[in-house]
Amino acid sequence: MTVVLMILKVIGILLLAVLGILLAALLLVLFVPFRYSVQGEYREKLSVGARVSWLLRLLTVRISYDKTLEWSVRAAGIRILSGPGGGKPKKKSAKDENGQASDSASGDETEVDVPDPAGSVPSEVGGAGSLTDGKDDSVKGPTAEKGSAADTDACAPEKDGTSAVKANASASETDGTAAAETDASASEKDGTSAAEADTATEDASSQAPNEQEEAPENTAEGIADRIGSLFQRLEDRLQDAEKKLETLSDTVSRYIDLLDREDTRIALSTVFTQVFRILRHIMPRRLRADFIVGTGNPAADGQIAAWQGMLYPFLHDSVLVLPDFEKKRTEGTFSTEGRITVCRLLICGLAVIRKKEVRQLIRRLRNKEEKKDGRKS
Repeated sequence: MTVVLMILKVIGILLLAVLGILLAALLLVLFVPFRYSVQGEYREKLSVGARVSWLLRLLTVRISYDKTLEWSVRAAGIRILSGPGGGKPKKKSAKDENGQASDSASGDETEVDVPDPAGSVPSEVGGAGSLTDGKDDSVKGPTAEKGSAADTDACAPEKDGTSAVKANASASETDGTAAAETDASASEKDGTSAAEADTATEDASSQAPNEQEEAPENTAEGIADRIGSLFQRLEDRLQDAEKKLETLSDTVSRYIDLLDREDTRIALSTVFTQVFRILRHIMPRRLRADFIVGTGNPAADGQIAAWQGMLYPFLHDSVLVLPDFEKKRTEGTFSTEGRITVCRLLICGLAVIRKKEVRQLIRRLRNKEEKKDGRKS
Protein backbone atom coordinates (compact mmCIF):
# COMPACT_ATOMS: atom_id res chain seq x y z
CA MET A 1 0.00 0.00 0.00
CA THR A 2 2.83 2.39 0.83
CA VAL A 3 4.40 1.69 -2.59
CA VAL A 4 1.18 2.63 -4.37
CA LEU A 5 0.88 5.80 -2.33
CA MET A 6 4.50 6.66 -3.11
CA ILE A 7 3.89 6.18 -6.86
CA LEU A 8 0.76 8.34 -6.72
CA LYS A 9 2.69 10.98 -4.79
CA VAL A 10 5.42 11.08 -7.44
CA ILE A 11 2.86 11.25 -10.26
CA GLY A 12 1.03 14.11 -8.49
CA ILE A 13 4.27 16.03 -7.99
CA LEU A 14 5.15 15.61 -11.66
CA LEU A 15 1.70 16.76 -12.77
CA LEU A 16 1.89 19.79 -10.49
CA ALA A 17 5.32 20.64 -11.84
CA VAL A 18 4.11 20.39 -15.44
CA LEU A 19 1.05 22.50 -14.64
CA GLY A 20 3.23 25.06 -12.87
CA ILE A 21 5.57 25.28 -15.87
CA LEU A 22 2.64 25.73 -18.24
CA LEU A 23 1.07 28.37 -15.99
CA ALA A 24 4.37 30.23 -15.72
CA ALA A 25 4.82 30.13 -19.50
CA LEU A 26 1.28 31.44 -19.99
CA LEU A 27 1.86 34.27 -17.53
CA LEU A 28 5.14 35.15 -19.23
CA VAL A 29 3.45 35.32 -22.63
CA LEU A 30 0.63 37.44 -21.24
CA PHE A 31 2.56 39.94 -19.16
CA VAL A 32 6.10 40.08 -20.59
CA PRO A 33 6.00 42.56 -23.48
CA PHE A 34 7.36 42.01 -26.95
CA ARG A 35 9.84 44.81 -27.63
CA TYR A 36 10.53 46.07 -31.13
CA SER A 37 12.98 48.53 -32.60
CA VAL A 38 13.47 49.86 -36.12
CA GLN A 39 16.55 51.66 -37.45
CA GLY A 40 16.98 53.05 -40.93
CA GLU A 41 19.20 55.20 -43.06
CA TYR A 42 18.72 56.89 -46.39
CA ARG A 43 21.69 58.06 -48.43
CA GLU A 44 20.94 57.59 -52.14
CA LYS A 45 19.41 54.24 -51.15
CA LEU A 46 17.27 52.97 -48.27
CA SER A 47 18.53 50.46 -45.72
CA VAL A 48 16.24 49.35 -42.87
CA GLY A 49 16.75 46.96 -39.97
CA ALA A 50 14.11 45.76 -37.47
CA ARG A 51 14.31 43.58 -34.36
CA VAL A 52 11.62 41.98 -32.20
CA SER A 53 12.71 40.44 -28.89
CA TRP A 54 10.99 38.78 -25.95
CA LEU A 55 12.05 37.87 -22.41
CA LEU A 56 15.47 39.50 -22.25
CA ARG A 57 16.14 38.57 -25.89
CA LEU A 58 15.59 34.88 -25.22
CA LEU A 59 13.68 34.89 -28.51
CA THR A 60 14.78 37.34 -31.20
CA VAL A 61 13.60 37.98 -34.73
CA ARG A 62 15.72 40.17 -37.00
CA ILE A 63 14.67 41.61 -40.36
CA SER A 64 16.88 43.75 -42.58
CA TYR A 65 16.54 45.22 -46.03
CA ASP A 66 19.45 46.49 -48.10
CA LYS A 67 18.67 45.76 -51.77
CA THR A 68 17.55 42.29 -50.59
CA LEU A 69 15.29 41.14 -47.73
CA GLU A 70 16.95 39.05 -45.02
CA TRP A 71 15.51 37.63 -41.80
CA SER A 72 16.51 35.25 -39.02
CA VAL A 73 15.03 33.77 -35.83
CA ARG A 74 17.22 33.04 -32.81
CA ALA A 75 16.45 31.28 -29.54
CA ALA A 76 18.99 31.88 -26.76
CA GLY A 77 21.41 33.16 -29.39
CA ILE A 78 21.10 30.03 -31.59
CA ARG A 79 19.79 30.51 -35.10
CA ILE A 80 16.63 28.45 -35.66
CA LEU A 81 15.31 29.83 -38.94
CA SER A 82 16.72 32.18 -41.54
CA GLY A 83 15.54 33.62 -44.79
CA PRO A 84 17.44 34.30 -48.02
CA GLY A 85 20.84 35.67 -47.08
CA GLY A 86 20.07 35.47 -43.36
CA GLY A 87 22.51 32.66 -42.70
CA LYS A 88 26.26 32.81 -42.65
CA PRO A 89 28.14 31.69 -45.78
CA LYS A 90 29.19 28.07 -45.67
CA LYS A 91 32.87 27.42 -45.02
CA LYS A 92 34.70 25.23 -47.47
CA SER A 93 35.95 21.97 -46.04
CA ALA A 94 39.58 20.89 -46.12
CA LYS A 95 38.77 18.18 -48.67
CA ASP A 96 37.24 20.69 -51.07
CA GLU A 97 40.23 23.01 -50.70
CA ASN A 98 42.66 20.14 -51.31
CA GLY A 99 40.62 19.05 -54.34
CA GLN A 100 40.70 22.55 -55.80
CA ALA A 101 44.42 22.82 -55.16
CA SER A 102 45.09 19.50 -56.91
CA ASP A 103 42.91 20.54 -59.85
CA SER A 104 44.79 23.81 -60.21
CA ALA A 105 48.14 22.01 -59.97
CA SER A 106 47.16 19.46 -62.60
CA GLY A 107 45.95 22.27 -64.83
CA ASP A 108 49.27 24.07 -64.49
CA GLU A 109 51.30 20.93 -65.26
CA THR A 110 49.75 20.22 -68.67
CA GLU A 111 52.32 19.19 -71.24
CA VAL A 112 53.16 21.55 -74.09
CA ASP A 113 54.45 20.22 -77.41
CA VAL A 114 57.77 21.93 -78.15
CA PRO A 115 59.12 21.53 -81.67
CA ASP A 116 62.45 19.80 -81.90
CA PRO A 117 64.91 21.86 -83.93
CA ALA A 118 66.88 18.77 -84.82
CA GLY A 119 63.82 16.87 -85.98
CA SER A 120 62.36 19.72 -87.99
CA VAL A 121 64.17 18.56 -91.09
CA PRO A 122 61.83 16.38 -93.20
CA SER A 123 62.46 12.71 -93.47
CA GLU A 124 62.69 12.91 -97.26
CA VAL A 125 66.19 14.31 -96.89
CA GLY A 126 67.41 10.77 -96.57
CA GLY A 127 66.02 10.01 -100.06
CA ALA A 128 68.30 12.39 -101.88
CA GLY A 129 69.08 9.69 -104.42
CA SER A 130 65.46 9.56 -105.59
CA LEU A 131 65.43 13.32 -106.11
CA THR A 132 68.52 13.18 -108.28
CA ASP A 133 66.95 10.33 -110.25
CA GLY A 134 63.90 12.41 -110.92
CA LYS A 135 66.03 15.26 -112.16
CA ASP A 136 67.74 12.97 -114.68
CA ASP A 137 64.41 11.73 -115.98
CA SER A 138 63.11 15.26 -116.38
CA VAL A 139 66.16 16.18 -118.42
CA LYS A 140 65.76 13.21 -120.70
CA GLY A 141 61.99 13.62 -121.12
CA PRO A 142 61.79 16.60 -123.56
CA THR A 143 64.21 15.10 -126.13
CA ALA A 144 62.29 11.83 -126.18
CA GLU A 145 58.84 13.39 -126.61
CA LYS A 146 59.62 15.73 -129.54
CA GLY A 147 59.05 13.03 -132.18
CA SER A 148 55.64 11.96 -130.88
CA ALA A 149 54.44 15.58 -130.72
CA ALA A 150 55.30 16.10 -134.41
CA ASP A 151 53.28 13.03 -135.44
CA THR A 152 50.20 14.18 -133.55
CA ASP A 153 50.41 17.67 -135.09
CA ALA A 154 50.38 16.18 -138.59
CA CYS A 155 47.25 14.03 -138.16
CA ALA A 156 45.26 16.59 -136.16
CA PRO A 157 44.02 18.76 -139.13
CA GLU A 158 42.47 15.82 -140.93
CA LYS A 159 40.47 14.71 -137.87
CA ASP A 160 39.25 18.22 -137.15
CA GLY A 161 37.81 18.70 -140.67
CA THR A 162 35.75 15.50 -140.74
CA SER A 163 34.38 16.00 -137.25
CA ALA A 164 33.28 19.57 -138.04
CA VAL A 165 31.33 18.49 -141.16
CA LYS A 166 29.52 15.76 -139.25
CA ALA A 167 28.62 18.09 -136.38
CA ASN A 168 27.17 20.75 -138.70
CA ALA A 169 24.97 18.21 -140.53
CA SER A 170 23.54 16.71 -137.34
CA ALA A 171 22.91 20.14 -135.81
CA SER A 172 20.95 21.33 -138.86
CA GLU A 173 18.74 18.22 -138.82
CA THR A 174 17.92 18.54 -135.09
CA ASP A 175 17.17 22.26 -135.38
CA GLY A 176 14.69 21.65 -138.18
CA THR A 177 12.75 18.95 -136.35
CA ALA A 178 12.67 20.93 -133.08
CA ALA A 179 11.39 24.08 -134.83
CA ALA A 180 8.61 22.15 -136.55
CA GLU A 181 7.48 20.54 -133.29
CA THR A 182 7.49 23.82 -131.35
CA ASP A 183 5.45 25.60 -134.05
CA ALA A 184 2.79 22.89 -134.00
CA SER A 185 2.47 22.81 -130.21
CA ALA A 186 2.36 26.61 -129.96
CA SER A 187 -0.46 26.83 -132.53
CA GLU A 188 -2.49 24.19 -130.66
CA LYS A 189 -1.99 25.97 -127.26
CA ASP A 190 -2.98 29.33 -128.70
CA GLY A 191 -6.22 27.88 -130.04
CA THR A 192 -7.23 26.24 -126.75
CA SER A 193 -6.30 29.29 -124.64
CA ALA A 194 -8.35 31.59 -126.90
CA ALA A 195 -11.39 29.32 -126.60
CA GLU A 196 -11.09 29.17 -122.80
CA ALA A 197 -10.75 32.96 -122.55
CA ASP A 198 -13.94 33.43 -124.61
CA THR A 199 -15.95 31.09 -122.36
CA ALA A 200 -14.64 32.80 -119.19
CA THR A 201 -15.65 36.25 -120.41
CA GLU A 202 -19.15 35.01 -121.32
CA ASP A 203 -19.61 33.46 -117.81
CA ALA A 204 -18.40 36.63 -116.09
CA SER A 205 -20.71 38.81 -118.16
CA SER A 206 -23.69 36.56 -117.33
CA GLN A 207 -22.95 36.49 -113.54
CA ALA A 208 -22.23 40.21 -113.10
CA PRO A 209 -25.86 41.43 -113.46
CA ASN A 210 -27.13 38.84 -110.96
CA GLU A 211 -24.55 39.90 -108.35
CA GLN A 212 -25.33 43.55 -108.86
CA GLU A 213 -29.03 42.83 -108.33
CA GLU A 214 -28.47 40.76 -105.13
CA ALA A 215 -25.85 43.06 -103.51
CA PRO A 216 -28.20 45.90 -102.41
CA GLU A 217 -30.66 43.47 -100.85
CA ASN A 218 -27.91 41.67 -98.84
CA THR A 219 -26.33 44.88 -97.55
CA ALA A 220 -29.67 46.33 -96.45
CA GLU A 221 -30.66 43.18 -94.57
CA GLY A 222 -27.22 42.97 -92.88
CA ILE A 223 -27.38 46.59 -91.71
CA ALA A 224 -30.88 46.08 -90.31
CA ASP A 225 -29.80 42.94 -88.42
CA ARG A 226 -26.78 44.70 -86.94
CA ILE A 227 -28.83 47.66 -85.77
CA GLY A 228 -31.40 45.32 -84.18
CA SER A 229 -28.73 43.31 -82.31
CA LEU A 230 -27.11 46.53 -81.11
CA PHE A 231 -30.36 47.85 -79.65
CA GLN A 232 -31.03 44.46 -78.03
CA ARG A 233 -27.66 44.47 -76.29
CA LEU A 234 -28.17 48.03 -75.08
CA GLU A 235 -31.56 47.09 -73.66
CA ASP A 236 -30.09 44.06 -71.83
CA ARG A 237 -27.33 46.16 -70.32
CA LEU A 238 -29.75 48.81 -69.18
CA GLN A 239 -31.90 46.18 -67.48
CA ASP A 240 -28.85 44.72 -65.68
CA ALA A 241 -27.77 48.19 -64.54
CA GLU A 242 -31.28 48.90 -63.25
CA LYS A 243 -31.30 45.66 -61.22
CA LYS A 244 -27.89 46.44 -59.74
CA LEU A 245 -29.00 49.93 -58.76
CA GLU A 246 -32.09 48.54 -57.07
CA THR A 247 -30.08 46.03 -55.02
CA LEU A 248 -27.54 48.72 -54.12
CA SER A 249 -30.25 51.12 -52.97
CA ASP A 250 -31.83 48.36 -50.87
CA THR A 251 -28.54 47.53 -49.12
CA VAL A 252 -27.77 51.20 -48.50
CA SER A 253 -31.21 51.78 -47.01
CA ARG A 254 -30.86 48.72 -44.77
CA TYR A 255 -27.46 49.85 -43.46
CA ILE A 256 -28.77 53.38 -42.88
CA ASP A 257 -31.65 51.97 -40.85
CA LEU A 258 -29.18 49.82 -38.92
CA LEU A 259 -26.93 52.79 -38.14
CA ASP A 260 -29.89 54.84 -36.91
CA ARG A 261 -30.51 52.36 -34.10
CA GLU A 262 -29.31 53.31 -30.62
CA ASP A 263 -27.71 49.97 -29.83
CA THR A 264 -25.70 50.11 -33.10
CA ARG A 265 -24.30 53.49 -32.12
CA ILE A 266 -23.29 52.17 -28.69
CA ALA A 267 -21.58 49.15 -30.29
CA LEU A 268 -19.65 51.27 -32.79
CA SER A 269 -18.49 53.71 -30.13
CA THR A 270 -17.21 50.80 -28.02
CA VAL A 271 -15.32 49.31 -30.96
CA PHE A 272 -13.72 52.63 -31.90
CA THR A 273 -12.69 53.30 -28.30
CA GLN A 274 -10.94 49.95 -27.93
CA VAL A 275 -9.25 50.22 -31.33
CA PHE A 276 -7.90 53.63 -30.34
CA ARG A 277 -6.52 52.15 -27.13
CA ILE A 278 -4.81 49.34 -29.02
CA LEU A 279 -3.23 51.79 -31.45
CA ARG A 280 -2.06 53.99 -28.62
CA HIS A 281 -0.53 50.97 -26.90
CA ILE A 282 1.42 49.69 -29.92
CA MET A 283 2.61 53.13 -31.06
CA PRO A 284 6.37 53.68 -30.60
CA ARG A 285 7.38 55.25 -27.33
CA ARG A 286 10.65 56.63 -28.64
CA LEU A 287 11.09 58.23 -32.02
CA ARG A 288 14.11 59.98 -33.43
CA ALA A 289 14.53 61.22 -36.98
CA ASP A 290 17.20 63.56 -38.37
CA PHE A 291 16.90 64.55 -42.02
CA ILE A 292 18.56 67.05 -44.32
CA VAL A 293 16.37 68.03 -47.25
CA GLY A 294 17.37 70.21 -50.18
CA THR A 295 14.91 70.66 -53.04
CA GLY A 296 17.03 73.03 -55.10
CA ASN A 297 14.40 75.73 -54.61
CA PRO A 298 15.01 78.10 -51.67
CA ALA A 299 11.28 78.91 -51.45
CA ALA A 300 10.34 75.24 -51.00
CA ASP A 301 13.12 74.78 -48.43
CA GLY A 302 11.74 77.72 -46.48
CA GLN A 303 8.27 76.14 -46.53
CA ILE A 304 9.71 72.90 -45.09
CA ALA A 305 11.25 74.86 -42.23
CA ALA A 306 7.91 76.62 -41.63
CA TRP A 307 6.03 73.31 -41.47
CA GLN A 308 8.51 71.98 -38.94
CA GLY A 309 7.96 75.05 -36.80
CA MET A 310 4.17 74.53 -36.87
CA LEU A 311 4.49 70.85 -35.88
CA TYR A 312 7.07 71.45 -33.15
CA PRO A 313 4.50 71.44 -30.28
CA PHE A 314 3.55 67.87 -31.25
CA LEU A 315 6.91 66.46 -32.38
CA HIS A 316 9.25 68.41 -30.08
CA ASP A 317 12.85 67.37 -30.72
CA SER A 318 12.05 63.85 -31.87
CA VAL A 319 11.88 64.85 -35.54
CA LEU A 320 14.41 67.32 -36.93
CA VAL A 321 14.39 68.39 -40.58
CA LEU A 322 17.10 70.78 -41.71
CA PRO A 323 16.73 72.51 -45.08
CA ASP A 324 19.74 72.70 -47.41
CA PHE A 325 19.61 75.88 -49.47
CA GLU A 326 22.79 75.19 -51.43
CA LYS A 327 22.31 71.85 -53.17
CA LYS A 328 19.61 69.30 -53.91
CA ARG A 329 19.80 66.23 -51.66
CA THR A 330 17.81 64.11 -49.25
CA GLU A 331 19.48 62.03 -46.56
CA GLY A 332 19.01 61.15 -42.94
CA THR A 333 18.56 58.52 -40.26
CA PHE A 334 15.65 57.40 -38.12
CA SER A 335 15.05 55.03 -35.22
CA THR A 336 12.06 54.02 -33.13
CA GLU A 337 11.32 51.70 -30.22
CA GLY A 338 8.17 50.34 -28.67
CA ARG A 339 6.56 47.37 -26.95
CA ILE A 340 3.39 45.29 -27.22
CA THR A 341 1.80 43.38 -24.36
CA VAL A 342 -0.49 40.49 -25.16
CA CYS A 343 -2.48 41.03 -21.96
CA ARG A 344 -3.48 44.56 -23.04
CA LEU A 345 -4.65 43.30 -26.44
CA LEU A 346 -6.74 40.56 -24.79
CA ILE A 347 -8.31 43.06 -22.38
CA CYS A 348 -9.39 45.32 -25.24
CA GLY A 349 -10.74 42.35 -27.20
CA LEU A 350 -12.73 41.06 -24.23
CA ALA A 351 -14.15 44.52 -23.62
CA VAL A 352 -15.52 44.52 -27.16
CA ILE A 353 -16.90 40.96 -27.05
CA ARG A 354 -18.53 41.36 -23.63
CA LYS A 355 -20.60 44.30 -24.83
CA LYS A 356 -24.17 43.19 -25.49
CA GLU A 357 -24.77 45.71 -28.25
CA VAL A 358 -21.72 44.49 -30.17
CA ARG A 359 -22.95 40.92 -30.13
CA GLN A 360 -26.37 42.01 -31.35
CA LEU A 361 -24.80 44.00 -34.20
CA ILE A 362 -22.72 41.01 -35.28
CA ARG A 363 -25.81 38.80 -35.21
CA ARG A 364 -27.82 41.22 -37.37
CA LEU A 365 -25.03 41.49 -39.91
CA ARG A 366 -24.79 37.70 -40.13
CA ASN A 367 -28.53 37.35 -40.64
CA LYS A 368 -28.50 39.92 -43.42
CA GLU A 369 -25.62 38.19 -45.16
CA GLU A 370 -27.49 34.87 -44.95
CA LYS A 371 -30.63 36.42 -46.41
CA LYS A 372 -28.62 37.97 -49.22
CA ASP A 373 -27.01 34.62 -50.01
CA GLY A 374 -30.44 32.96 -50.02
CA ARG A 375 -31.80 35.53 -52.49
CA LYS A 376 -28.83 35.02 -54.81
CA SER A 377 -29.21 31.25 -54.74
